[in-house]
Amino acid sequence: MDAKTPSIGERAWLTVPEAAEELHIPRTRCYELIQRGELPAVRIGERSIRVNRAELEQFLFDSRRVAGSKSVVVGDGKRGPGELRLLQRVAAGIREFWSPLACSKETVA
Repeated sequence: MDAKTPSIGERAWLTVPEAAEELHIPRTRCYELIQRGELPAVRIGERSIRVNRAELEQFLFDSRRVAGSKSVVVGDGKRGPGELRLLQRVAAGIREFWSPLACSKETVA
């Protein structure tokens, strides 16, 4: 490695493959986390995405879970955009499932 080039551990901004390597997850999973807004990232131009090391560490801190606990609190309890979309899809699925049953007279009789 060139003496002028800082190692991955020293750089403030990482590429998505480097961030995935730091998290020990597949590169595609890292892109999914960024797409859902769970992992903050910056787009540079049309094709380049960078993840700030401090925000990556904050993501790890906020995403930690207590092993063996049935009720899990993630981060500070605030819902991020990815979690809100997931909850909205679940609620829509529940409404879709139950609305025909509630309106059907056959199920009441």
